[in-house]
Amino acid sequence: MSGIITEQVGLKLACGNVLSSTHALLSKLFSLDAVGKEKCGPYLSEVTTKQ
Repeated sequence: MSGIITEQVGLKLACGNVLSSTHALLSKLFSLDAVGKEKCGPYLSEVTTKQ
């Protein structure tokens, strides 16, 4: 019984590490996206075309 509990705790810790790493990666990507949009000028949705 103790082995099962130890295994479940290990799996939860591994899952927590994956979630933490994913959060850090997404935060970094969103911050890079915001910086890129500031340097690139108008967004595609703001550009109007004449037809």
